[in-house]
Amino acid sequence: MTRGLGPVRAGRGAAPAACGLLAALFLVAICVVVLLQVGANLIDALIKLAQGREQAYKAAMADAAKKGISIDPGDAQWRALWQDYRNTHGMAKPSAKRCSRCRERAGLHP
Repeated sequence: MTRGLGPVRAGRGAAPAACGLLAALFLVAICVVVLLQVGANLIDALIKLAQGREQAYKAAMADAAKKGISIDPGDAQWRALWQDYRNTHGMAKPSAKRCSRCRERAGLHP
């Protein structure tokens, strides 16, 4: 006769393993739902930011037209007006930096 736990019967260890697997799958499902919600909130915020920027740009173009300023990236008056508009309306820096070669082609300072 041997002492100890004896032979392991089939099914004894299966229930805890299945519970662990279900718990892990449930945790993954919760993470996916949270990430999808965060992604949706981020997309909404980006859309709102883009719409605000578009409205501001249209308003600055109307102001430039009233002042007789040409809306041209190479026009120093237009660039100054747009920069002033962004500063006074609390807008951030341009959404993307241009490479120095692109800025030179547009007649902007590097």
